[in-house]
Amino acid sequence: MIYLAAAMWLAGMALLWHLGQRAAGPSAIRSFERPLPLPRLPAALDGLRLLHISDAHLSPRNDFVQTILSRAEAARPDLVAITGDLPSSPYGLPLARRLLERLAARWPTYVVLGNADHWADRFHHSIARWGETGAHVLTNQGLSFPDGDGLWIAGVDDPFRYRDDPARALAGAPADGLKLLLAHSPDVIQRAAALQADLILTGHTHGGQVRLPLIGAILTRSRVGRNYARGVFRLGNGTVLIVTSGLGVTRLAVRFWCPPEMTVWVLRRTVDSRRETVDSRQ
Repeated sequence: MIYLAAAMWLAGMALLWHLGQRAAGPSAIRSFERPLPLPRLPAALDGLRLLHISDAHLSPRNDFVQTILSRAEAARPDLVAITGDLPSSPYGLPLARRLLERLAARWPTYVVLGNADHWADRFHHSIARWGETGAHVLTNQGLSFPDGDGLWIAGVDDPFRYRDDPARALAGAPADGLKLLLAHSPDVIQRAAALQADLILTGHTHGGQVRLPLIGAILTRSRVGRNYARGVFRLGNGTVLIVTSGLGVTRLAVRFWCPPEMTVWVLRRTVDSRRETVDSRQ
């Protein structure tokens, strides 16, 4: 009986591993379109479509490039925001560059760096040339969005490794505009200056990557903890923080109850309460 129980346990673990790997593949990516009410949104930006992509962790074994591009085309964004960890290793750097080239050729594209980007590039120094793709690589800096009145797009270097400086990135923002801050990790909200932004887009946590019913995320590798594993949060000062589950995986190449995702946020000055979608998704 002991041997039978052990065999059944091993078979169960193998099945869970198989299902978890399938749940981490390109076919499992969920695409959402959701309205996002922002009270300070300038009238000229009402209806702006913002595509958020994060944590692709591209590698020859996890080449999501074509899937991401196809989903982006279907999303019809006005701009694309990428919050870090495009490659998972040096072998993913060419794929990351190809993705940026294809996205930037089609839409205004803004990208910030995460811990995996720095790790993958530690000997290659290719990220310094990502700007050649046409994408805007924001490292503790900001700029005005050319096709929208009153939108300031700021980006910080990796908060997980304390490289972020939101005060510098938001320094040039107009007082009466909308301040969008891109950061790899939700740890950025520990910086008081980050809360000057109206909207913060982040990733890094993978939503926990492995989640359990009633418990949620097991591990997020974030200093702000499991309460910010994934979802949309309205902070006390009015700042909206979004933490996406992202697209890829690290370490264990599996996802459980936490499918990969990319979301189009449709910015609105007001939203019909019956369609309100802002919640913590815990």
